[in-house]
Amino acid sequence: MNKADWDMTGKVSLITGANAGIGKRAAKRLAALGSEVIVVCRNAVNGAAAVEEIRRATGNVKVELLQADMSSQRSVRFLADEVRTHYRRLDVLIHNAANFDLTLKKPLITDDGVETIFATNHLGPFLLTHLLLDMLKRSAPSRIITIASKGLLTFPGLTIEFDNLNGEKKFSPTHAYYHSKLAQLMFT
Repeated sequence: MNKADWDMTGKVSLITGANAGIGKRAAKRLAALGSEVIVVCRNAVNGAAAVEEIRRATGNVKVELLQADMSSQRSVRFLADEVRTHYRRLDVLIHNAANFDLTLKKPLITDDGVETIFATNHLGPFLLTHLLLDMLKRSAPSRIITIASKGLLTFPGLTIEFDNLNGEKKFSPTHAYYHSKLAQLMFT
């Protein structure tokens, strides 16, 4: 493929968890290819710093921050409303935001009544996808990309534990993380 095949001028890309790691690298690459990039972060200060870094590194001024907490259904709905209101298209949706808080000793339940790691890593992306699906279809050919975890390979017998989604029977942050990543992978 030549460089023209990767021209993203006129396209809009949204990346959750784009203030660090894989998310920030993806945002930089898409911005460098000419895409308008929506950086979604829970922390506004870290998000703003990432936006400025991406703009500086790529020379693309069409990099914007939208703040959202992917563990909150209310926040995800607000994010989707903001995207639908302020953007006429959405070509790429990358689910990268994740919670892998190893300090948790017991399940932390969100205001929606869901364990936080599962809410952030699976339910938030699931809801956001469905809320933006019509917009993605109108922008076809569009793409939805979900960042998984190679660590799932270490749990070959893992299944969705519908009777333990909130860690009510057993809980560890590692188990909750891989359980949520399996759900995300199955959804994808």
